[in-house]
Amino acid sequence: MKNKKIFLLVLICLMSFGLFACSNNKANAPKEGSKVEAKEDKNNKKDEKDEKDEKDSDFKMPRVAALKGPTAMGMSKMFEEDQSNLTILTAPDQVVAGLSKGEFDVAAIPSNMASILYNKTEGKLLKVAAINTLGNLYIASSDASIKFIPDLKGKKIVSAGQGASPEYVLNYLLEKNGLAPDDVTIEWKSEHQEVLASSGEDNTVLLLPQPFMTVALSKDKTLVENIDLNKEYKKATQGRPMVMGVLVVSKAYLENSKKDFEEFLDKYEDSIKFVNENPKEAAAIIEKLGIAPAALAEKAIPKANMSYEDGMDMKRDLEGFLSVLEKANPKSIGGKMPGEDFYFVED
Repeated sequence: MKNKKIFLLVLICLMSFGLFACSNNKANAPKEGSKVEAKEDKNNKKDEKDEKDEKDSDFKMPRVAALKGPTAMGMSKMFEEDQSNLTILTAPDQVVAGLSKGEFDVAAIPSNMASILYNKTEGKLLKVAAINTLGNLYIASSDASIKFIPDLKGKKIVSAGQGASPEYVLNYLLEKNGLAPDDVTIEWKSEHQEVLASSGEDNTVLLLPQPFMTVALSKDKTLVENIDLNKEYKKATQGRPMVMGVLVVSKAYLENSKKDFEEFLDKYEDSIKFVNENPKEAAAIIEKLGIAPAALAEKAIPKANMSYEDGMDMKRDLEGFLSVLEKANPKSIGGKMPGEDFYFVED
């Protein structure tokens, strides 16, 4: 009997110890969101970073051409450290010539010129991958009484970009506002810098994009910004965007380096976003690349209308703009609307 009591006492002790041990282990077990999961999350992030670094290390930058203006400004961040594959030119014709000769893989050019090149080469040369610049055309003069397009009657308009979007947008808006070609005198210069030299001439207005408008206003204090052609274009087209610039890619390069190009587009989108959101920092990079002085770039960025749009949104807005130009003058887009293969749109 005594032995039985001893046996029961030992059994109770063992059971109590077991329950205590289980309870203690449970209390010491990691809770949700604890260090173990945090460590796993950290490891996952490290893996993602390693994967990104590996992706970046495999990336090969294409040969890129851009114009000295918003298109080059938007690319500035991605070329901050290494500009060896970036060529900045001053006239659209220079970019088009280099692209046609195979000197560039990717180029930022006026939207209508992309269509002209497509039609001229029967779609064999390029595809449009993104919109990079929306309307950024402005008119300035020393006459503050000019406020609307009809006020331009009898004036001399000095601009650059003959054969590109500025010429056809201007003609379209003059017509929409009841002005005939002989109601104004248009003088075309080869570069925007030449337009600035006409500042202060009698009965003369300047048609300029950013950042050149900011340059003009800073150099000649008698100038005032009279008309925002971007707003006028939206009024005339029931709110459609004026697509000034696009990014095109050589079909030969795309066939051989699609992965690199897709990564380039990601970097380009990030670069444009950085420039728009960080004008002061971006302006310093823009000056470093020789695009524009930092002080002027910082002022111009908010009005330069740099944008990134790809896919079906890009196709819709670019088609809309080209259709307006086609109705105004089919020659402005190469005679006809480009085909579906003009657009680089991923499924």
